Amino acid sequence: MDNSSSATGYLQSRDDKYARDNLATMLFLGLIMSVGFVGNCLVFLVYLTKMKPSTTRCFILALSVLDLTACLICIPVDIVDIRYNFTFGEFGTTPCKLSAMLVSFTSFASGNILVAVAAVRHKKICYPAGHQTTVKAAGVAIFLSCASALTFSIPPSILYGGQTRVLSDGVNATLCTTSDSYVNTMLPLAYNGFQFVLFVAAMATLSVLYVRIWKRVARFAEFKRWSWKNKDVDNSESGFVSNDQGSGTRNTTSDSGSLEAHVNTMRKAHKTPSLSKSVMGRSDTILKYPSKRQMTARRTTLMLFIISIAFVVSFLPHLSLMAARAIRRDLIDNLEGLALAAYNIFLRSYFINCVANPFIYSYCNVTVRKEIAAIVSLRRFRK
Repeated sequence: MDNSSSATGYLQSRDDKYARDNLATMLFLGLIMSVGFVGNCLVFLVYLTKMKPSTTRCFILALSVLDLTACLICIPVDIVDIRYNFTFGEFGTTPCKLSAMLVSFTSFASGNILVAVAAVRHKKICYPAGHQTTVKAAGVAIFLSCASALTFSIPPSILYGGQTRVLSDGVNATLCTTSDSYVNTMLPLAYNGFQFVLFVAAMATLSVLYVRIWKRVARFAEFKRWSWKNKDVDNSESGFVSNDQGSGTRNTTSDSGSLEAHVNTMRKAHKTPSLSKSVMGRSDTILKYPSKRQMTARRTTLMLFIISIAFVVSFLPHLSLMAARAIRRDLIDNLEGLALAAYNIFLRSYFINCVANPFIYSYCNVTVRKEIAAIVSLRRFRK
């Protein structure tokens, strides 16, 4: 009885010391949880009630739900794990397994959705004349992203659990990490390698798609600048005319797929003195100033690109530490104080993505910013 009480007291003291060393970590996670919860709730409310149905709306609503899941379940469990690091396994294996599974699920699902977003934007910008993704198709893409993420998150629910570790005084602690059944096997390392491969593949896919998008946007901008300098050419023949010239005219978006042909036509064209001044006036305006639709499309693409960059960057510290820990298993054995707190913060760097997204939505979308400001300032939610 005395030995049991002594062991319990010793473990509690170790928990208290670990919590003091990681006070900054818990405060950091608490801040992310609070700001991320409020921010994603506001974004979800605004997009659900104020935005018209679109593929972008579907994807952002799905990302907000995933971020809210991380803020409501994953982060609180991690805070409890840090507070009771040496005894958390005594609560049972369910919280540990559930947390590991949900972290993997939200991460994989978010990554899959961002790849789908990039593919949709690539199709819209680079092949605007083709069949575009519908809202229903976006819903199917979200479902498939979540289904595949659920499959990929099954291994953590098996590999993670209570791990018994003998402390310096011979007392057994129960940690929430790789369970005793798999601690000396290659399965955890294989799963970490699988995660790294998926991350690299997603990053490569996002890079290729967005590079192609920005090249297309840059070529179009270059063409418009060239056309403005050579405004005496009949721009109406190139198809870059405003929508108010009749239902039979072509607009910029629908013909940007044949941009190279337009550039060649314009460069070979000669001056046309008989060109109508009224047509020239409209064409000059269209060439000099992007349309509202074009500006909205560019801002949306920029917003989704920044979200993808934030997702990739937030995972780099975590993956780097996982790789280092796979090479050196004793990497954290002697860490204390600020070094230990920094390690735990960087190990959970992927949670930064939960709080970054609402700020990105607000920065890139004027409507979202105004509606959130209306709610925060307690003004009536505009109809």
